[in-house]
Amino acid sequence: MRTAMRTATSGSPSGTKAQVFRTRESNIVTAIAGYLQVMERMGKCVYQRNNTGGFKDDRNRVYRFGREGSPDFYVFLANGRTLHLEVKNEKGKQRESQVRYQEAVEKLGHEYCLVRSVDEVMEMVK
Repeated sequence: MRTAMRTATSGSPSGTKAQVFRTRESNIVTAIAGYLQVMERMGKCVYQRNNTGGFKDDRNRVYRFGREGSPDFYVFLANGRTLHLEVKNEKGKQRESQVRYQEAVEKLGHEYCLVRSVDEVMEMVK
């Protein structure tokens, strides 16, 4: 499954700027999770989907979970190889906290990968 930007014109005269539709990051995450689930069932990896975020309760108290800047997936492969996968769409950019996390894990010798499609993950895991 490839992700790509799509363009469309709404029947307007030529020369009019086309609308650009970007792939939702959540769709890319879902595709990657599906692929990793298959690979895990085949014994090729173990993976963890990592959620971070927060919410407010009815008293307006804020609750946060997960580590700020941590990646969307941890993938554990043979021979001790570990991937930290951050998913972005075609135009997505890392937040400063994500850049700091990347620098910290790479300093320890781990692989951090910014991925934009399930195809990229397939190349890493095969």
